Amino acid sequence: MHRADSSSLAHILASTWQQRRNAGGGLRGAAIVVALCFAAPVGLSAWSLFCDPASVERVRQGILASTLVGAGALVVAAWAMLVGNVLQQNHPTMARLVPGHVVRLRAALVAAWALLVLAAAAGPGFAFGAPLVWACETGLALAVLTAALRWPVLWAIGLVAPFVAPRLLATHEADQLVEALHATWLREDWLLTAVVLTAGALVMVGVVRSGGSRHRAGYAMSRALARSFGRCAGDAAGT
Repeated sequence: MHRADSSSLAHILASTWQQRRNAGGGLRGAAIVVALCFAAPVGLSAWSLFCDPASVERVRQGILASTLVGAGALVVAAWAMLVGNVLQQNHPTMARLVPGHVVRLRAALVAAWALLVLAAAAGPGFAFGAPLVWACETGLALAVLTAALRWPVLWAIGLVAPFVAPRLLATHEADQLVEALHATWLREDWLLTAVVLTAGALVMVGVVRSGGSRHRAGYAMSRALARSFGRCAGDAAGT
């Protein structure tokens, strides 16, 4: 990829932060989000200085778990902002008339997704001795979130799943299926990782549309929903 292409992808990804600054979020909003995500591990770390020595190990485990949860929440929030910004840039007129517009958006989204997957595998993945598991879970989670932001109907499935999944998993056949999947993973972990990551990359490409009447209608609807949500948030803040 030549220099111009690299700079254009960087500009697309950086526009998320620029948009937040223009909206008044800036460093203060980012600092508040980071503080909320890591309030629990910081509090537990302070508590570990004064707690009973017999419970220090349990507190340390809580610090590690809450740090992972906080980091995951921060990644999810940042990724949702990034995907939302890319979808806003995916204007139907620009997609149809500007050469390379759709390709650059897709490349930027795939590149950001791949970097997060590699970071998960290289960081906590190697730290816990399971880089492929972390790569698969991170890639799959981000792909599902991206698809849900592009097709909001998936949120309805997500709301129903917690009530349906336990009943399905409670059957004897479900236990056998879980055992079969686990055995398959132990035997073909690299192949399953390749399948999951390929599917995730296809999702990144598929959420960016290339123009047309359906694209225009969907874009107009998403903008209307965003404006309505913004008005509701403003009214709630003003009360």
